[in-house]
Amino acid sequence: MRGRPHPLPPEREGEGSSYNGKHKDIGNMRIVQTFWTGRHNPLEYGFGWPHPEYNLMSWALSCLSLREHYDEVVLYTDSAGKRILIDELHLPYTDVQVVFDDFPCLPQHWALAKIKTYSLQTTPFLHVDGDIYVPRPLPENVLSASYGVTMD
Repeated sequence: MRGRPHPLPPEREGEGSSYNGKHKDIGNMRIVQTFWTGRHNPLEYGFGWPHPEYNLMSWALSCLSLREHYDEVVLYTDSAGKRILIDELHLPYTDVQVVFDDFPCLPQHWALAKIKTYSLQTTPFLHVDGDIYVPRPLPENVLSASYGVTMD
């Protein structure tokens, strides 16, 4: 999407080319993502994708598309996830929390890692899965919901 202008949302029409794709108020929404490897090697295991590379490309596209619109995108992961997504791929998360190294959970119960991520939040947030790509800011009614919302 870089290089192509984003269409202005109706409430921002008339701002011309100075609009950078970030809403004044909702660009500050805390976006969180959970990548728990479950002791699998992300370079060898596809996590439901036909090839591991597709999984990693999905995470890259998801993170990059979120960073285009939101100032705070935080990754909750384990050491293996940090090693590949941050140290190797250099994805531009604003913060990385390594919290799943000793997560006592069977890999088939992968959704529990998301619930742990939810439980660690102290401010309003939106959890977005690694296979969600955001070509434009999410609707304000999603970001201002007073209940739990997850994009998966």
